Amino acid sequence: MWRHVTAALVISLFSIKAWANNAEEIIVTAQTRAYYAADDMDDDAPRIPAITLRRTADFVIRTVQVVSDTRDKAKRSEEIYQTLKNTIELADQGRSISIAIGDTVVEALDLKNYKKAVLKAMYNKTDTDFVSILLKTPLQTSHQDAKTVLDDFDNFIKKVKVSGRAELIPVGDMALSVVNPEQYRYEIIKLIAADAEKTTAFMGTGYAVEIDGISQPVRWALSGLTELQLYIPYSLRVVPR
Repeated sequence: MWRHVTAALVISLFSIKAWANNAEEIIVTAQTRAYYAADDMDDDAPRIPAITLRRTADFVIRTVQVVSDTRDKAKRSEEIYQTLKNTIELADQGRSISIAIGDTVVEALDLKNYKKAVLKAMYNKTDTDFVSILLKTPLQTSHQDAKTVLDDFDNFIKKVKVSGRAELIPVGDMALSVVNPEQYRYEIIKLIAADAEKTTAFMGTGYAVEIDGISQPVRWALSGLTELQLYIPYSLRVVPR
């Protein structure tokens, strides 16, 4: 009775090999909880299947704006990027916080590429520009408490040497990130296969199960303060043999 499911899984495994090399670090927030969701949604909520893999996120992320309202535009830009350089240098002195950019995919910033942080005009203020950056820290046992993480970020910001009228302003809520979600594909498939096997055993020898959608990319959703659900949006059907 298990042969039907096994064959379907084997075929699907060959079809998803191209996804296995995706090593991107993905930002997960309440608003961006399903990166690939748009192609199969009828509403704003992704369809999360019964079987998911729960795991602690890899990093906690805080968005920060480096802002200056110096009147002269060239001086304003100089102050912002000098402050950004100082921020990166301070992060380089320790191991707990690093600097990056990105809305969905995280890209590390260093002293060679820091101008990838694009200068933008503050929409509601004249003579004010900013760049958005990410502060990120590994999610460790000592960082399970949200207040501890926020305090770490706040203390780091206070230590940054600012240039001129520049300042660092935290915006929005904390987010999480996961590195290379596709690396968990086979763990998820193993859970799906175990559930399918139990289902066929429960239904009896007159029935088998069919699994569709298992070749789709791994997706993700928040499931707690520091926990994620990783899943493949598969569907399972019980059919007569």
